[in-house]
Amino acid sequence: MAGILAFSSAPVYASGSAISLLEEPAQEVVETEFGKTQQYKLSVKNNGSDISYVRISATVSDLKTAASYDVHVKGENWKKCGEYYYFEPALASKNISTPMFVDVTLKNSDVSLSKVKISAYAEAVNASEVDKPDYSKDEPWKDKA
Repeated sequence: MAGILAFSSAPVYASGSAISLLEEPAQEVVETEFGKTQQYKLSVKNNGSDISYVRISATVSDLKTAASYDVHVKGENWKKCGEYYYFEPALASKNISTPMFVDVTLKNSDVSLSKVKISAYAEAVNASEVDKPDYSKDEPWKDKA
């Protein structure tokens, strides 16, 4: 059984920004030298009429066990800044970002990945309402509006 993925999306502040967080079903659990690994694939779609900057917050929590796990996030054009993963460049209207992959590896072989919960939340800001984000900072959008 695949792990649980909860997700939602909302604009941070923007007129014309409307986004959807897209999730593809997790791939089969793979046994690696590090333990059982499950991969989740997330993308953001800009449903609005304006170009938007987008970001995703993805967290992993263990629902019912004291499992030890590692989380690795990767994806072309995604940058980790502070608590979020930012997509660069700005996302044009009706476009979908490149995928962001969240790999969860359990270190305890006797624990099921179905007990792990991944929560993802996407936010957007209208690109015309902010200066270009500074991705060298923990909060690239802060003080830009």
